[in-house]
Parts: sequence; C-alpha cells; structure tokens
Amino acid sequence: MNLSEVIIKPYNTEKTYLMTSLDKKKYCFVVNKNATKKLVEEAFQAIYGIKCEKVNIVSKVEKKTKTGTKKPGVKKAKKIAIVTLLPGTEIVFDEEEKKE
Repeated sequence: MNLSEVIIKPYNTEKTYLMTSLDKKKYCFVVNKNATKKLVEEAFQAIYGIKCEKVNIVSKVEKKTKTGTKKPGVKKAKKIAIVTLLPGTEIVFDEEEKKE
C-alpha cells in the first residue's frame, strides 16, 4: 500500500476539537481499512514531517439509521486513527489559522 493512500482525511467532530486543545495534542484521521498503526505512523511522518508519540486505531462498524421511508439508512463503517504528537508540536490545517 502506498503511503499517500493510508491517511484519507482529517476527522473533525466536537470531541476531536477538544482533544486538539489539550496539552497533549491529539488529531484524528480517517484511514484506509487495511492500515496498521505502523503504516499510519510512517504515512503521517511522510505527509506532515512531524514525528508522532503514539497512534491508536478505532474501528467504527456499520450502523442502521432511521429515515422517513420504509428503507433504513446506513452509516458506513470507518477506521479512525488517533495520533498523539510530542509536546510542543502542532499541525495547522487551514491557511487562515497560520495568519493569526
């Protein structure tokens, strides 16, 4: 697997936003379903150029949801990696945040 295919996109929710504001910076990413902790760590270092302290992986299973029709909706299964950075390091995703 190519390292550029491992990390798909950042995973942003209210809970992940709180995790980034703590002393230990933790960032969440949606990763490939076949990715391992070692692959995520190598891909993160290749993309952002920052070493990470720790990587945790959470697999979210597919869930049925209610809709207004007879057929239920489905939330897709995901694999999420929580990357803990070393103290004193930070990632900036948007250009607007860099200016401030």
